[in-house]
Amino acid sequence: MNPVIDHVTEEEYLKTLGSSRDEFDNGRIIRRAVTGITHGSWTVAIIEFLLNKGIVPKSEVHVIVRAGDYRIPDVLVLRPDAPREEIVMTPPEAVFEVLSPADPWDDVEAKFQDYEQMGIPIKLLLNPRTKMWKVYSGGEFRLVQTRITLNKVEIDLADIEQYVRN
Repeated sequence: MNPVIDHVTEEEYLKTLGSSRDEFDNGRIIRRAVTGITHGSWTVAIIEFLLNKGIVPKSEVHVIVRAGDYRIPDVLVLRPDAPREEIVMTPPEAVFEVLSPADPWDDVEAKFQDYEQMGIPIKLLLNPRTKMWKVYSGGEFRLVQTRITLNKVEIDLADIEQYVRN
């Protein structure tokens, strides 16, 4: 598990916004795993790819998945009609997570469960080592065929790799 700091108020956590990549789960600060060049390269590639498709992604944005529970997806795509929120409370259209070697699998699963409970329709996980994409739905991960529809645009996830620069 990622290191956890217990017994922190939501008010104390909110003071760290903008200076921390930590997530918050009902009184616990969850330290996110350290990422590296591979993770960063894939995150940027996802963003560039989506921008080239006319889809405007966001990165490192706090999302309130339920009261007292904040997550920070690597990349998210808001619904075209979503309200402007500094901290996202309206379910995004999609979240993209890039798996890091230091990510404990239990934490990854818990994060995707939170995304599903919030009502986010498209929840994607990329393993950059294998270049395999998984979609989370119905409480489980499944390998995804590479084509998905996002904001009414059909995209091929396999095309993202051409944007990766290590």
